[in-house]
Amino acid sequence: MHEMSIAENIREIINDQALKHNKDKVAEIIIEIGCLSGVELEALKIAFDFIKENTIFQDASIQYNVIKSEAFCKNCQQVFYPENIFDLCPVCNSSDIEISKGNELKVKSITFY
Repeated sequence: MHEMSIAENIREIINDQALKHNKDKVAEIIIEIGCLSGVELEALKIAFDFIKENTIFQDASIQYNVIKSEAFCKNCQQVFYPENIFDLCPVCNSSDIEISKGNELKVKSITFY
């Protein structure tokens, strides 16, 4: 389950930011996850709940924002909304596409007390 390593990376980001800002307690964390990122949201929630015990963010509220997909077809110039990374352009069936939204995975914000 790669979601556990993702959760551990998020923990490192939070700890680094806390150290940088000389804070010792987190109030809120906002995580953005693209629907095409390959991350299973429920598995990430379970992993993150597991690793947050006895940390500076154990009582923090955690918000997971799912980012919808968006892609651009370089062939016919159409914008479309793929359901997976292998979708072809629905207009011209081209595979020459650029995904512009939906593959994100980032800590959007951390609010400290």
